[in-house]
Amino acid sequence: MMRDKVIKSFNEDAYERQVIAENLMKIIDSQTEPMVISIDSDWGTGKTTFITMWKNMLDTDDRYKNNFKTLYFNAWENDYIKDPLLAIFSEFEKQIKEEEGELKQKLDKAKQTIKPIIKLGVSAGIRMLTAGILDTEKLTISDYNEEALIKLAGQIGDLGIKEITADKTNRAKFKEEMFSYQSASNNKIIVFIDELDRCRPTFAIELLEVIKHLFDIDNFIFVISIDKEQLAHSVATIYGQDMDTLGYLRRFFDLDYKLPSIDVRKYIDIKNEQALKNRKNVELFKVFLKEMFIKDSFTLRDIDKTYYYIEVLLPLIQEFKEDKSYTAINIATISYIYSLLITTKIKNPTLYKKVMDGKYDIKEITSYFKPIDMLKYGEKIIGGFHPIPLTEIISQIVPTYLELNFNIVNGAEDINYINQKKYLIGLGEEKHSIFNDRNFNMLQLFRNNNSNIRNNLEFLNGFNKE
Repeated sequence: MMRDKVIKSFNEDAYERQVIAENLMKIIDSQTEPMVISIDSDWGTGKTTFITMWKNMLDTDDRYKNNFKTLYFNAWENDYIKDPLLAIFSEFEKQIKEEEGELKQKLDKAKQTIKPIIKLGVSAGIRMLTAGILDTEKLTISDYNEEALIKLAGQIGDLGIKEITADKTNRAKFKEEMFSYQSASNNKIIVFIDELDRCRPTFAIELLEVIKHLFDIDNFIFVISIDKEQLAHSVATIYGQDMDTLGYLRRFFDLDYKLPSIDVRKYIDIKNEQALKNRKNVELFKVFLKEMFIKDSFTLRDIDKTYYYIEVLLPLIQEFKEDKSYTAINIATISYIYSLLITTKIKNPTLYKKVMDGKYDIKEITSYFKPIDMLKYGEKIIGGFHPIPLTEIISQIVPTYLELNFNIVNGAEDINYINQKKYLIGLGEEKHSIFNDRNFNMLQLFRNNNSNIRNNLEFLNGFNKE
């Protein structure tokens, strides 16, 4: 399987976000009080990359590495764990397990204090006391006389008070031990929490409560990356749509920072350069991809996912591997079809499957695939084409390919006996001549194994990228 290129260092960042992390560090460095910072940005806009680079900066940069200890916690990957405190402390312990001596002992002492905190709460204790009778789902008041109810209420009250008192004591012990650990380490501790907005709503809320009430410890800083609007929607599923969920969330954060938006075109240019470096005949492919990304409002995450599949495909595309005498129209055709189908696979997988299965109405599906606008490039020559003739070719590619694909997949035509001129595309009056380098015969995409787009895409379908 191909691996994602994980950007970990600000040295690889083209968006000058390092200054954001450095400025936030100035704020963090200026005080000792506990702090919770939200890094807010829409889904798929680079939050994870930003906090990964920020953490790397603190771990490797001489300005920070001796004064800060960092941890990373992916909330979404841990939301199957019932208790958020257990989840976050387990990750804490795992990432600093190499520490020994006094620091390890202090961490172990803190670990002992969390055990009572994560035991059954008051409601569970009530169910145990009443042998399950006072499970709120099963309570039957008529089974009790007045005297028995008064006695039971007293027992429940006593149990509740005892548990609350014990809980406060245990929380205080935990915070004391964690502060002792931090003091012994002589570092401020920064915990980066990622993908909170993707969690179960109850887990997300409980994790925020744990941070607010158990980690309000001097020199502990939490940096939480969120899509705040999405998280607010999740909270609303618990507390109701009429609640001021953004106001509710605000109480958990001391600082709210909104990441500035990224220039998507610049991002695509960088990804093109990385993925298509040293490839042949790819100028049009780069341009077509960019225009389709913009037209269909791809997020950065969508774009990254697309390039994952492109890197799988590239070794299979003969036209991009060698400088043979492919005609310009040949290159334009395969570049456009690959761009169109790969981006459709990401943005509309149901439609993509219909194309691959040949289960579509030709007119209807052709109208869906609106051509990209190349005329905005003015007089610029792209891949050997002026935008006007390139637009003429593009207008022929999609309907011709979809008709041929439909007929071949559904057995309506035998590829060995199709009229040579039926699926020609090209320029000018001579475009219907089979002996003309100003045209291209779409049949080649099905007859020639080295140029068979369907075969390559069917192979690609065996890969999965979530």
